[in-house]
Amino acid sequence: MEIAAGAPRNTGRDAADPAASPRPGDAGKVHPPFSVAALVSPALTPAWLARYSWGSMTTGVGFDEAWAYTEGIHEISLFFGRMDAPSGPAVTVATTIIDDESHQLNTLESELASERHRLAGSPSAAPAASPSPSAESLRVGGAVVPAGVCRSGELWAARTELEVPEPGSRGNRLIVTVVARGVPFEATALDWVDDLRPFVAERRRMIDVIRNEGPASRR
Repeated sequence: MEIAAGAPRNTGRDAADPAASPRPGDAGKVHPPFSVAALVSPALTPAWLARYSWGSMTTGVGFDEAWAYTEGIHEISLFFGRMDAPSGPAVTVATTIIDDESHQLNTLESELASERHRLAGSPSAAPAASPSPSAESLRVGGAVVPAGVCRSGELWAARTELEVPEPGSRGNRLIVTVVARGVPFEATALDWVDDLRPFVAERRRMIDVIRNEGPASRR
C-alpha cells in the first residue's frame, strides 16, 4: 500500500507515558497514545470508544477520567452513529500503530464480511464476497490521501496508511481503517483527536444505560 504523507499528531513515547506531565491547558484530558482519527463529516452521534487492543497481556492498559495509561495499546476504534439500525448511519474508525510485521490487519473484504455477519446474525445470511478494493482518496486531517476502498451495497470499508513523524520504538506505520453503512464515502472526512475523554465518557454512559434499562432504550 502506498504511504500517504499525512500530518498525524505526535506519536512519540511521551504521548503514551503515564508519568508524563500534562501539557499546559490540558488538565483532565485523556490523551491517546498515538495519533487517533475520528469522524468529523458527517457529524454522527453518539460517538464513543468502541474498543482498544494491546500487544501484551502483562502491560498495564486502560483509561481513567484524568489520564490515559496506555503503554502497549496498538489499536483504538471509535464508533459513530446507530449501532442498532441495520441501515445506519454508522461509522467505525480504527487507528492502528504497527511496529513489526507480525501484526496483521484484516483485509477490507474481511472487514465487510464481519460487518455483514454482525448485521445478519448468521453467516449463512451473508451475501457473496465483496469486490476487490479500488484505489480512491480519503480526507484525513485536512489532507486528501490515497486509500483502498471496498464497497458492497450500502456498506463500504476504506484504509489508508500514513507516515508517523516520530517513530520511536513503536515503528512507523500508522493505519486508519473505516467501516461504514448508510454514509456516502464521498461525504466522509476524518480528523485527528487529542482528547479521548468524551469518547470514554459516552462509552460508560451507554454501558450504564444498557445495564439499567436494556438495549432497547438506545433505539
